[in-house]
Amino acid sequence: MNDTLRPLMFTVGLIDRISGPADRATRSFDDLIDTAKSGFEDMKSGAMGLAATGFLIYESLTPAIEMNRALAETRSIGVQESALQQLNNTALVLSATYGVVAAEVVGSGSQISKAIKGLTGDELSTFTNATAVLATATQAGMEETSLYITQMYERFKGTADAMGKSQWVERLVEQTRYLKKELGTNTADIADAMQGLNNLGTGLGVAMEEQLAVMATLSKSTGISDAEQQYTAFLEYAVAAQDKLGMSFTDSNGKLLPMLDILEKLQGEFGDLSGANAWAKLDDAFGDGSKLIQQLSKDTAGLGKTINDLGKVNGMTKAAEAAEAMTDPWRQLASGVNAVRIAMGQALVPAIEPVIQWFAEMAREVLLLIKLFPNITKLIGIAAITILGLSAGMALLTIAVGMGKAVWAGWLMVMNLAKIATTAYTAVQWLLNAAFVASPIGLIVVGFTALIGVLYAAWHGIKLLWNLFKESSAGQFLMATVAGIVNWFKSLGGIVDWVIDKLNMIPGVNIGTDSADLTTELPYRKEGMASEVPNGGVTSQISKSIADNSSSNTTVNIQTTEPVSPQYMQDQLWQAAP
Repeated sequence: MNDTLRPLMFTVGLIDRISGPADRATRSFDDLIDTAKSGFEDMKSGAMGLAATGFLIYESLTPAIEMNRALAETRSIGVQESALQQLNNTALVLSATYGVVAAEVVGSGSQISKAIKGLTGDELSTFTNATAVLATATQAGMEETSLYITQMYERFKGTADAMGKSQWVERLVEQTRYLKKELGTNTADIADAMQGLNNLGTGLGVAMEEQLAVMATLSKSTGISDAEQQYTAFLEYAVAAQDKLGMSFTDSNGKLLPMLDILEKLQGEFGDLSGANAWAKLDDAFGDGSKLIQQLSKDTAGLGKTINDLGKVNGMTKAAEAAEAMTDPWRQLASGVNAVRIAMGQALVPAIEPVIQWFAEMAREVLLLIKLFPNITKLIGIAAITILGLSAGMALLTIAVGMGKAVWAGWLMVMNLAKIATTAYTAVQWLLNAAFVASPIGLIVVGFTALIGVLYAAWHGIKLLWNLFKESSAGQFLMATVAGIVNWFKSLGGIVDWVIDKLNMIPGVNIGTDSADLTTELPYRKEGMASEVPNGGVTSQISKSIADNSSSNTTVNIQTTEPVSPQYMQDQLWQAAP
């Protein structure tokens, strides 16, 4: 192996030894995370599927379950099964007809059954139906309406029993609907007012329709609370007022005369009941009840009409029509669908309840085993906690990996934002550059830069052409010729310099030491020159004289027949060259 490759192969081998186990560890870790995720997904799918199935079953049966619970509560107060079945059917029909909640209808029946004992199945269904009709017509709640009906029954029980409970409740519903429509009185106000009367009117034999008419008419001007107080005071003082006023307000049976008859007698006695004389005597006789007399005497015709209309009521046909008119179609549709679900659920519940009961019994058995074998229970608990702990650990690991990926994604987002910012900055810089170039200064700078670029390109082009010419045969010939000429001129300067140097070696000779033209040292002096002229002449004489006189101070005279000139010196030096 080449020695230069050894470091590279060592590095590659080291990376391979490190990356291999690291890659296997990474794959193992990823497989662990994937297995955990798969397990959690399976558990989630299974749990969601089981929960969804149970939820769907429970939700589909919830209306029937709630209905059965309401029926069970009614059953607990002693209602017969036949009456319960009849009540159940009535509730489903009312739910689909008026949009009321079937379970609330059954709850209303239970409330009525607790307050009114001895109702038959038909009477309970009639009371429940009347309650639903009145609640829908007056837009009141089922519980509020049920309370109103039961309170009114307590006040007028004798009348209801004598008339018939079913007929009486239907008449009450119709009368209440009339008061709501004509006088704006709601069931809660009427119930509170009647409770405040404390059966005084019923005890004095005042008919239900008259009590309702007086309370409703009086409440229009005074409010229901004041109306109840004034009517109560009037009934309390009515019998005693007879003696103070010397008048009779009762019939032969001791029952109080109708309100219109009493008002007529008082007007016949005192004339204008709002006068000061009449007011003093009425206040002394009736107390706060005198206010009622003064108020009602102002509109006896209206009071008479209300009492007459309420007395003519028979059944609750108009109340049912009003209830149908007040029914919300969307609520009716929802209640109708719910009624269908109740009917289907009630058919399925008997088949499912044994299974539910079996699970309940199994739970009791498990509870018994837990008490009998506490050690086994403890081991099972520890095993369950261990499994849950492992699951929790893997969940935490998965969360940590997810957080790491989220952090990495955030970092990538930051880098992308930085990239976007850089791109935006580049775009802005480009726009600024474009704006600068478009300005006069920018055009001058661009032109100057372009000129420099052209000159630079031209220079490189000339150099390229020169190099190409040098490589050609013509170029080489020209370069050789120029070099020969240059060398010839150099040789001339070298010969002169060499001769002067040699002459200066003669004692007493110093030629041209101050001359710049003769003292310049040329590089080719050191190269030497080959001479084809034989030794001799003045050179040999000079050399001999130097050798003979090297140790003595003698004078050497050079004698020649020719004048010494630069050309003569050059020729002699050339001949003496070794």
